Amino acid sequence: MIDLKNVISLIEIKFCKKVSCIIRKKGGDDKNWSVVFEGDNEFKNIKLTDKDIEMVNKFRILSV
Repeated sequence: MIDLKNVISLIEIKFCKKVSCIIRKKGGDDKNWSVVFEGDNEFKNIKLTDKDIEMVNKFRILSV
């Protein structure tokens, strides 16, 4: 399981938008998320790649 704060940071950096709401997709792994960005009013499905997950894990190491 990956740290939600790091997932939010990665998505904000990757899409250059501020996340206002995030939900892990039901039955999914750590790669499938539904996200609402500030200024939007509907969820967007985002699938993180293995490289994205690797970056999240590096964030976790750096934040210790």
